[in-house]
Amino acid sequence: MKRLAQSQISEINITPLTDVFLVLLIIMMVVTPMINFAGLPLSVSTEEGDSKPQKPTSKVITVKVDAEGNITVNGETVTRTFLAADLRARLAKNPEGTVVQVHPNAPYDALTFALGAVYKAGILRVNVFEEKVSDTAGAPAAPPAKS
Repeated sequence: MKRLAQSQISEINITPLTDVFLVLLIIMMVVTPMINFAGLPLSVSTEEGDSKPQKPTSKVITVKVDAEGNITVNGETVTRTFLAADLRARLAKNPEGTVVQVHPNAPYDALTFALGAVYKAGILRVNVFEEKVSDTAGAPAAPPAKS
């Protein structure tokens, strides 16, 4: 005779697991519309064709991110450590917002750091422009001719 323990088949009952997942799904569907995340409003533009960005006035802070990831504010190089504090200090004299000009080959971390510093400084009006680079400046040298 076989013992009872050896003849038992162990299976997973997925009905309670499915019930838990359905309850979690319903909770997520109810809670998601209630989340009100007001991110940083951005106006993204590029310099293409005849549409050129307006020249910044003296009441706008200009932040430039170059191809190496260096950040300048109104023509002065600023380290990442002091960027948010520098922008906050300039906000009183330049209340119209910020223009962020980005080189097409700039590292993404430099751009996101600059935008984060703008947000930390309390600046809500931000325009982001991609700098237009001449086609010959960024193009690699022509391959040597085959002989």
